[in-house]
Amino acid sequence: MEEHLARIAEAASLLESGTGEEHVLRQVQGYLESLKQESSPEVLISLAVEILNGVRFSDATKLIALHLLRDGVIKTRWQSLDEQITLVAKTQLLNLLRKPGWSRNVAETLALVAADIAVRDWPQRWPTFIDEVVEIGCSGDDQAKIACAAVRFLGEEVVYSQETIVARRKQKISAAIVVSLKTIFPFLCGLATQEYAKRQTGLHGAELLLAALSAIESLVNFSPLYVVFEFNVFDACVHLLEDEQLRDSALDCLDILVSTRGLP
Repeated sequence: MEEHLARIAEAASLLESGTGEEHVLRQVQGYLESLKQESSPEVLISLAVEILNGVRFSDATKLIALHLLRDGVIKTRWQSLDEQITLVAKTQLLNLLRKPGWSRNVAETLALVAADIAVRDWPQRWPTFIDEVVEIGCSGDDQAKIACAAVRFLGEEVVYSQETIVARRKQKISAAIVVSLKTIFPFLCGLATQEYAKRQTGLHGAELLLAALSAIESLVNFSPLYVVFEFNVFDACVHLLEDEQLRDSALDCLDILVSTRGLP
């Protein structure tokens, strides 16, 4: 384990700097590929958790660990894993999502991992996914961003993913999203309202509000009209057109509403 940790960190440093000789960089890439292909899922999961929990590892190292986890386990061997292994892995992932202070790239990739697992396991093998993501999102600004990203990626995976397993499960996941909107929209709309109120009272960044809007946009494709009206999504987006920083996101939501739901 320690040898792999050291070599992954070294590989990340070389690839990030781009200063190594070409044959050295090829060797590094070859090592990472063989690690991904030949290591057991349990080893790749353990490496990812160890690196992500370790303060000595760079963001580049953490991103490589997440890449190995996604491509070496979740997208290829997740469905064949023992259920107990997947339960432990999901618990470890949720603990990572709860941690504040991730860089944007690492946070987004963690959220993507959550969505990757959700499109395979939710709702049957991960019935608490949405409740847990919303609970995490209510615990702080950093966690709210990562929760919004996880919801956004879930919606985008269902609509845009070319993976066979997602295509097979698309109808089930779409139906589960519709059922869960009563939980998701209060969180997202409440967050957006709270952040917009802060912007009205003084200088306040738009990052968290934009994260909430992006998540809402990804769900509009699945939203029955009564849900859109219940949570005033259309009116809110029209109102946000007045804010230059929010205008593009609001327009994207309105475009989907008009093109897919025929709203005037």
